[in-house]
Amino acid sequence: MLTRFTRAASRSAALLLSLAPLASAQVPSAEVIAVADILTTTPDTLNFILEFRAGADSGWISRASYVNAAGAQESVLYGELSAADAGGPRILRRPQVLAGIDQESLLRPSLAGEQLAYLSQSGVVNSTRAAWLEDSLLARIGSEIGSSGDTWALLEDVINTVPGDVILRGRANSSTTGPLTWARYPAGEILLQHGQAVPGTSETVDRVYEADVSADGQNLIARVRLAPSQHSAILVNGEIYTFPNGGEARSGDPIGIGTLLNASPGETWLGFYAPQINSQGDIVFAGTLTRGASYQTVGLRNGREMPSGPYALATIGATHLDERGFALTAVPSDTLPGATFEGIPLATSSLEVDFDGDGYADPGYRIYPSIVLEGATAMNGAGGIYGLANLEIPGGTSAYQAIFRSTFVQEGNQYCAGEVNVTGRPARLSSVGSDVIAFNKMKLVATGLRSGSLCLPLFSLTPGNGVQPPGSVGTLCLGGAIGRAQYSLLNGGNYGSGSVDIFLNVIPQPNGPRAVQPGDTWYAQLWYRDGSSSTVTSNFSDAISIRFR
Repeated sequence: MLTRFTRAASRSAALLLSLAPLASAQVPSAEVIAVADILTTTPDTLNFILEFRAGADSGWISRASYVNAAGAQESVLYGELSAADAGGPRILRRPQVLAGIDQESLLRPSLAGEQLAYLSQSGVVNSTRAAWLEDSLLARIGSEIGSSGDTWALLEDVINTVPGDVILRGRANSSTTGPLTWARYPAGEILLQHGQAVPGTSETVDRVYEADVSADGQNLIARVRLAPSQHSAILVNGEIYTFPNGGEARSGDPIGIGTLLNASPGETWLGFYAPQINSQGDIVFAGTLTRGASYQTVGLRNGREMPSGPYALATIGATHLDERGFALTAVPSDTLPGATFEGIPLATSSLEVDFDGDGYADPGYRIYPSIVLEGATAMNGAGGIYGLANLEIPGGTSAYQAIFRSTFVQEGNQYCAGEVNVTGRPARLSSVGSDVIAFNKMKLVATGLRSGSLCLPLFSLTPGNGVQPPGSVGTLCLGGAIGRAQYSLLNGGNYGSGSVDIFLNVIPQPNGPRAVQPGDTWYAQLWYRDGSSSTVTSNFSDAISIRFR
């Protein structure tokens, strides 16, 4: 029987970790909440976690190997349905015989709305694959894709969405190595495929290289090759993406002035990769260009260059968006592995973890070097961050394989939306750190600001009804006594994003600073200068609530 804290002494194990920020003598970098022993032969024991994903809206899911009651290894789906899942990490699905199909192996699980979509396979033969939503068969090899006349030659992936539609990715017709096709089920509607016309151009989609679907299933972003030009391009809902400062996301096109910090006239795009999109239409992708003799890669969010934080942005392929547009970037490296949230270090090597579940770091238990690999990091729509990692135990014993889940960005809940600013989008606010008062580790983090904006953090113990102060285009969402952190301004910097520390023992209030008490819920918002060079006004970010303990 699996328990929440199963300790393993073998050389390798799979662990679920819950990352917390900025380790110190007491603040843990991770909390171990589940263990799987790779060498075990004990019945009813999790054996190994093979692949994982964050849920579209919440929770996480993995494909795992499990030693069943008969002592045989079994392919199972293991995870948590949501952040509030009282059952904790557990087996959520086992192979069955459904619709006359023997689900011998379960592959590529995808979680949304507490429902699982997945592929099944019998043996090692790809031609036996089928796609499912819980117990319902969606498609199998050889079945027609809607009423298109095309059939599936190979099923490669499934993406579940919150409304319950499932996006299938695979190869159509007779070729298992041919161009990719994306289709929405249960309708079988083809969303993106070889030969598809590109609106506003005389070109068609020659090949789909990679794509991402938003949690609500309504937005699709893809990197494609066009015909006849053979240019690489980014398509958003079927159309070539146009940058706010001009120009299209197409190789060979000029880079618009203002898109990059140091763009020079005449520079052009070489190519793009790693597109991501959320339900709000926020997008990120990587762009490549040549400057002199150097080949450069830059991250772009909503058409603006992104901050790279303390690490080189060579790993933008591991960047993920949550539903509010905040970005997580994984940084694989043998010497400096880790991940950043909006440029803030989140997980690096040798940080101590909480192994016994008491909320404090345990000496000798730490994140092992080279823990974060490209493609092994994910963030769900609620901001839950997951990654493939290793763990070192006291004495420097061989590292354990691990999965971590970060709580780094979970402390702020949006309750009031901000108004659109001069960038064409609202400024968004989050709080990152620990809600444990004793740790005194928390930051406000913002994105979507005008470059160079100075933001005044506002705090109150009372939410507001939403009023528009004179001279502002934004909405003030705080009520009661409102304190201004005039000595702790947040600077939007070159990228329109930034962070500032919150000192929990001196939260500003009109009658003097106040220390946060256990059980307090504080409300926070940013007040900032907005407008163009000819029209200056003020605006407010969205507002968040933070409950402390």
